[in-house]
Order: sequence, then structure tokens, then C-alpha cells
Amino acid sequence: MLDFVTEYKLALLYVGLIVGGTPGLVAAIYFSLVGVYSLTSVFVACIVTTVAWDGFWYGVGRFIMLERLKKISFLKERLHLIERMEHHYRNHAYKLIFLSRFVYGTNSPISIVSGAHRISFYRFIAVSVGSIGGWFLALSIIGLLLRPSLDEIEGIAKNLTIGFTVFVALMLLVYITVKHLITKRVNKLE
Repeated sequence: MLDFVTEYKLALLYVGLIVGGTPGLVAAIYFSLVGVYSLTSVFVACIVTTVAWDGFWYGVGRFIMLERLKKISFLKERLHLIERMEHHYRNHAYKLIFLSRFVYGTNSPISIVSGAHRISFYRFIAVSVGSIGGWFLALSIIGLLLRPSLDEIEGIAKNLTIGFTVFVALMLLVYITVKHLITKRVNKLE
């Protein structure tokens, strides 16, 4: 298994960034700080996956179109909210695209709406790449500042893992004991 990981570590980096999003980016920056990847390779992977992923969702929006989005049953009930959001989007599209990178769960919907509104694909990608660049820079600076204490954090994480395992085992034991006692009492009552 370890051979697979070392052999395909760059492929795993790309898959982790596409599937994991921001948590995947945090993990990739951590792995670059401990020497598995270089920060440059993580940055390039961020740019490539951003262009691919955001471009995909933009294309979905271009294909679906705004009228089809409004016909989805979940969204039909919220047309007044959609109209307010459309007005806000028209006035602040590029700000929303940039900021959606920093609010978990909003990037893909904003990309779809951008495609549905048919804004310039090249501007859309430029803003997306700028936002991932800013996010990468911010997370890298935080990681570099925390680098001296990474060994301590790893030790704490190992202790927490052991402690959590003991906690789960104790809770399981308590659950089984309580269930057994309750079942025994219920059987006596019958």
C-alpha cells in the first residue's frame, strides 16, 4: 500500500483536492510542510483542479440555464429568494465568485449560477484562480507560522486518538451494560 501511495502521490494530491476541496487543500499544505510535497506542486495542483472543477460546474450552469433551474421543485417554492439573489448576483457577480471560495459549500452553486447567467468564462476562471491563490497563500502562511509546533500537534493528535478510542470503548461498554440491565428489568416486569 505504501508503494502505491509513494508511486502515485501526485495523482493522489489531485484527487484529494478535487474530492476534498478546502479540507483537501489543508491536508496538502500539511503534507508539503512535512516534506511529502513541495509547496509549488501543491499550488500548481490547486490551480489545475480549480480550473477543472469550477469550469465543470460553470459548464453545468451553461447547460442547465436559468429557466431550468427555476423549475426544480425544491427551488420553485423559493422563487422570491431566487429573484433577490439574482438581483444581488447581477450587481456583485465577481465579488461573489471570489468570496465563495472562502465560504464552505458555496463555490459550486456560485459556479453553476455563473454559467447560467452566461458571464465571461475567462473572467470567471480568472477570478476563481485569484481566489484559490489567495486561499492558498493564507493557508500556507498559517501553516508556516504553525510549523514549529507541528510535532507537538502530532503528539497531541496521537494522544487524542488513543483517548478517543478508550472513550468510545467505554461508551460501548456502558451502552451494552445499560441495555442488558434494562432488558433484564423489562423481562422481570413481564
